[in-house]
This record gives sequence, structure tokens and C-alpha cells, in this order.
Amino acid sequence: MKLRLPHHCHTASAPVLALEVTEGNSVSLSCRYPVKRSELSRVCWGRGCGTLWCSEVLVQTDEGAVVSKVSDRYRIAGDVLLGQVDLVIPNVNRMDSGSYCCRVDIEGYFNDKKVSYTLRVVKGK
Repeated sequence: MKLRLPHHCHTASAPVLALEVTEGNSVSLSCRYPVKRSELSRVCWGRGCGTLWCSEVLVQTDEGAVVSKVSDRYRIAGDVLLGQVDLVIPNVNRMDSGSYCCRVDIEGYFNDKKVSYTLRVVKGK
């Protein structure tokens, strides 16, 4: 498995983590956030961060449980109640290359936590 460690590319709003993975391997994109038990958060993973929610939602949770996902191919790892909602993509292919965003809905205006990745899938040798 060839997996390069993330490096940061900075944008105006938040850093974008760049990952490179070899075709056929699995990748886990990490998303962690602080949790207040009285205020469980909604979380989404998508192919980008939209203005109010994820763009092209892949998986979303609501107060501790997955409520929707576009495919069984994507899964959540970690514990939503403990503030860890990693996106796992098995058997990646070139079509998986591109942008990914984890967005945690935090009460109030413009408080959402966002973690963005650029995934590059390269051909195996």
C-alpha cells in the first residue's frame, strides 16, 4: 500500500489536506470535533463544502446515527458520540480522486467545523 502523509494546502477559509493513495487500496479521511452531550451534532461527508451543508452528500449522520448514504461503498468509522466521524472508502479507483469535505453542524451562524481533503488516486505499479 502506498499512502503519502497529508500535507496542507491553504485556502482563504481552511486548510485542505492532500492525500495520495494507490488504486485498489482503502483510504480513511479523518474528521474530529468537540462534542457536547447536550448538543449532539449533525455531520455530513460530501464531495465538497457547500454554503450551508456538504455538496454531493455521500454520508450524513444525525445525533449519533447514520441517516443516509449514497452507497454502501462509503462507511463511517469512529464514534459520532465521541466526536470522530471518519469516512472510509475501500478499493479506491481513479474516479474517487477529487475533493471531500466533512462538515459538522454547530449551533449559531458560521460556526460549522469543516475539514477538507483533496484525494489523488494513482495507478499501482
